[in-house]
Amino acid sequence: MTKIQKLTKAQTEKMPEYVEKFKRIGLNTDRLNRKMATRAVKFAYEQVGLELPENVIFCTGPTDANDKISRDSDGEFNVLNSLYTGSLDSSAMSYFSFFRDECNITGMEKMDGHYGMMMYCGWVNLFDTHVYISEKPLHILFDDQERLHCEDGPAILYEDGTTVYSWHGVSIPEEWINEGITPKDALTCDNIEQRRAACEIVGWDSILDELDCEVIHEDGDPEIGTLVSVDIPDIGREKYLRVQCGTGRGFAIPVPPDMKTALEANAWTFGITMEELSQLEVRT
Repeated sequence: MTKIQKLTKAQTEKMPEYVEKFKRIGLNTDRLNRKMATRAVKFAYEQVGLELPENVIFCTGPTDANDKISRDSDGEFNVLNSLYTGSLDSSAMSYFSFFRDECNITGMEKMDGHYGMMMYCGWVNLFDTHVYISEKPLHILFDDQERLHCEDGPAILYEDGTTVYSWHGVSIPEEWINEGITPKDALTCDNIEQRRAACEIVGWDSILDELDCEVIHEDGDPEIGTLVSVDIPDIGREKYLRVQCGTGRGFAIPVPPDMKTALEANAWTFGITMEELSQLEVRT
């Protein structure tokens, strides 16, 4: 295998193209072309000197694949010891493709088999006598910062019912979305990242009702709100703006620790200064 010591400027500038290309591949949710998927797996076996097993089984998702593997093997197949590859290997394949195509690195020819399975399959379990090819997810959802996220269902959903629940990139229990969570349970969650996610799901206004808040500044206008400070367990002292919308519904919004008045905090939520907010109120 050839080696390089450093990347050139031109090679570095090509990296974003590979990021976008392989991100699209990994997040693709089109239904499988079974003929192309089978060809890709056959080629992967041939790359290492093996024949494609006679038993090529298509599955509706990872859970369906696991069930069929357990059924077909009668306990003889070990899923954890099988080779597990497919479209969600696109991140690893992006490195292979970049160094092969842009840096002329040789000696990686056997990786071409993985590349084909990435292009045409979902997850794939490879055994000596059986191959299990899973469909891609029905959907993969993100927030505006490209973090795995869905507020009213699974962020990842497969046809077989396999799901992944996520709140702004934090993995969460399914029941938090489908059944809800109480403010008390949210505050006592052991995992700090999940605790913050749980508090956001419940709503900070409901969370603050469970805590001893210190009022820093209260504006006469409920739509400007009240600035409060509170200790969040294991997180520390934080500030929130408690405010009402035009419908009278209450909200609590986390704000920076240097906020001193409700008006300043309210203006911050809009990304403007207090003076600009005051001018908007006058014109309104």
